[in-house]
Amino acid sequence: SIDDDDLRPRVLSLALDDRLRLNESWRPLNGQLSDPDGRDLAWTWVTEHYDALRERMGPEYSGYLPYVASGFCSHERAETVRAFFEPRMADTNGGPHNLASALEVVELCAALSAAQAEGARTFFASR
Repeated sequence: SIDDDDLRPRVLSLALDDRLRLNESWRPLNGQLSDPDGRDLAWTWVTEHYDALRERMGPEYSGYLPYVASGFCSHERAETVRAFFEPRMADTNGGPHNLASALEVVELCAALSAAQAEGARTFFASR
């Protein structure tokens, strides 16, 4: 991951660079999407460049793209991810299953966050 906001789009564009092998093209995406400071920009980049990513990866690998959303942690984000990927996954290898799996991760995180929120607030307020 890179912490320079000006360089984030350049790093993400490496996912489309033919000099990287397909298995290497995931690194720039995952690095930025796993960084809370770069996640929103990276998600926007993925949605804006989905067609190019799909073309580069083909149906064999583009079915894994929903996993880029696994770092999100809210019901609202889960719905955004579902709305974006659901119509795009039918003709990919494993896409519908991978989307369901990624959404489960996001929903479970949101549920855990909600369940622990009050206890966390109480704990930190007493410090």
